[in-house]
Amino acid sequence: MNRLNTSIMIASLFFMPFIISNISYFDDMGRIALGYYSWSVDGRPLSDLTFRLLSLGGDLTDLFPYTYLLSIVTLSIVIMLMTPKEYKLQGIIISSCSFISWNYIQNAAYRFDNITMALSLMFCVAAAYFNHNRKWMPILKTILLLCGLCTYQTSIGAYISLSLFLVANRVKNNKIISLVDFIDIILPIILSLLLYRFIIIDFFVSGDYAKSNGTISSSPENFFANLYNYFDFFLKTNLDFLLKFYYAIIIASTVSCFFIVNRKKEYINGFTSKILLILAPLIITLSVPSFMLFFNPMTWAVRAYISFGFSVACMLLLVYIAFDTYDLKSGKLFVTLFALVYIAYTFGAVSSFIGISNSLTKRYDKIGYSISQNISNYEGKCLSIVGSMPLNSNEVRVLNKYKFMNGIYPRYADEYLSWVVFNVVSYGPNLASCGYTDYTESNKNYAEMPIKYEGQMYEIRSNNRYIVIIFK
Repeated sequence: MNRLNTSIMIASLFFMPFIISNISYFDDMGRIALGYYSWSVDGRPLSDLTFRLLSLGGDLTDLFPYTYLLSIVTLSIVIMLMTPKEYKLQGIIISSCSFISWNYIQNAAYRFDNITMALSLMFCVAAAYFNHNRKWMPILKTILLLCGLCTYQTSIGAYISLSLFLVANRVKNNKIISLVDFIDIILPIILSLLLYRFIIIDFFVSGDYAKSNGTISSSPENFFANLYNYFDFFLKTNLDFLLKFYYAIIIASTVSCFFIVNRKKEYINGFTSKILLILAPLIITLSVPSFMLFFNPMTWAVRAYISFGFSVACMLLLVYIAFDTYDLKSGKLFVTLFALVYIAYTFGAVSSFIGISNSLTKRYDKIGYSISQNISNYEGKCLSIVGSMPLNSNEVRVLNKYKFMNGIYPRYADEYLSWVVFNVVSYGPNLASCGYTDYTESNKNYAEMPIKYEGQMYEIRSNNRYIVIIFK
């Protein structure tokens, strides 16, 4: 099996459960029901443009499952670009950790965003991959990174991770590096962030949510507070296995860089270059929330996760090239098996995520059906929901095993109103969420219909907790 076929097979195995289950995630429901785009206001105008072209300029078109098929192709290209040819199939497997990771699951569940996130990663990886000694190369890198920011901001961490790995790989291949090589990495980042700040943010971003997640002009205090929040998030939410795994590869890759520097020291020009290469694993670790660190403030560290897989993959590749430098086949095999275990763990998490999502979809479908049967008693045009969503036994079991999913399942009904609205609409009544601007008329009719989660109808036990459906 060649490199391309292997990368396509691995990407297909990851995305196939999402295709088969046909999940409609939180944001997807609103877009399917109302046909809006609304990526530009979050600082992602290129995502808007992508889907406007795919939808031929009309209302947003649901292109499921073709978006997933495009993601499979796009991420296969990403794997190919980030894996030097000399590492063959083993390198492909290790590089697959860049998105075959537990943190990418939630992103993969979006039936629209999955392709734009994949495109964002491809732009950033291409920026690192094109590393020729041409005067115009920094301009090309800056353009590619700006495209990555305009499709999904946090992918820029992938560029930093891969660029540092490729520098180490050049040393391994007996090519001289110097401080200029590290400046060539940093300069496009600075330029692209400045362009994004003063062009994209000022012209496209609007709304409190987008402003808080699109500003890169935070104070030094916020910067360090965000850094603390990021590490605090990992310490409190990761499973022991994942935390130990991540710490282990940070230590292993740091030791590997030390050996690379000392084995190939004649190819490293300058003391500063040696220090930067040894510190590469730490820089890669910090590159995960790279864009997020500049938020004012960073409210949700999990949004940086799209780059986390690249952190894992690039540090494993650093360990791999250290073994390759010393021609230790057993070491290279060990790293490959390590990556396979991580990928297998992720596949198990995908299966559990699909189970939770399917359970929730069925539940909301029944709620939607119940509302549609009672809607004739009211004259409302839209609805809102208040209350908490109790867990069923299957969700409790899965969350105990995969604790990182605590940020995935819907804790509060009003946060996942789009799901209920979608299922209500599918049974006939033309309702929408009252949160949309189309439904802000001053005169509203209020009526409340408590729906208790009791009995076999909802297939859960609720301890008499309930949500309230409000028609307006």
